[in-house]
Amino acid sequence: MPALVVEIKPPDDTFDEIVDKCFEYKALGVPHILVMDPDHKRAWSFDRGDLRLLAGDTVELTSLRIDFRFAEMFAEPR
Repeated sequence: MPALVVEIKPPDDTFDEIVDKCFEYKALGVPHILVMDPDHKRAWSFDRGDLRLLAGDTVELTSLRIDFRFAEMFAEPR
């Protein structure tokens, strides 16, 4: 079982569809879910049925502390 799933929001998916996917991951037992929206350069954590907007480069997920370089992840390729 993965400890973390990162869902990247496709341009055509609605947030209702993304939330449904998050609930599916939870039902499968995935403890940590991140949602990345490259179009708006934002990231969220899904927990207890809520999406929480993430700020900064460090994500703390209960037992995990992960350093994500969001600015670098959303940067245009050179």
